[in-house]
Amino acid sequence: MIDMQSSNHSSDTPQEDENVKSKSTAFIGAAVFCCLFMASTLVSAENNGTITLGDEVWLKNANCFGLKNWTEAGTAASALHNGKCGLTDGSRAGSWRLPTKDELQAVFTSKDLFTNVQNSYYWTQTMTGSSPYFCHIGGSPCLPTGQTSIGYVWPVRWPVRWPIRNR
Repeated sequence: MIDMQSSNHSSDTPQEDENVKSKSTAFIGAAVFCCLFMASTLVSAENNGTITLGDEVWLKNANCFGLKNWTEAGTAASALHNGKCGLTDGSRAGSWRLPTKDELQAVFTSKDLFTNVQNSYYWTQTMTGSSPYFCHIGGSPCLPTGQTSIGYVWPVRWPVRWPIRNR
């Protein structure tokens, strides 16, 4: 915290001291507002089969599809839509995807918010050469593996910022 009384700032006029105090107060107020706003949007259970973490919407059921190879996992994620896996969010096929390894590792820290989380490996879309990564829920490093290995599917999508209309 800035102590304006003991500051070594020397100014030519008392008006300059008031300007510095005013700008410092405005900056601190903006920082507090920003942090409170960010905290309020960080985690949200939507009661529609999803959990919103930051700017990502995750399927609440972390084991809707069972074990799949990487190709099957990507297909299952992109085919996900409203009415499947407990979803009532109005989402359509093509809006869901496999997470990146960074996204998946981040969601692991909030795993208690989700249902059917498996103590095993989950697929990512992150690749090294022709090998996709999969990550273990227990916190082990994400590893590149063969596309025919078996892992779980935990789909994610970007939030829709406008009302979804069923057609």
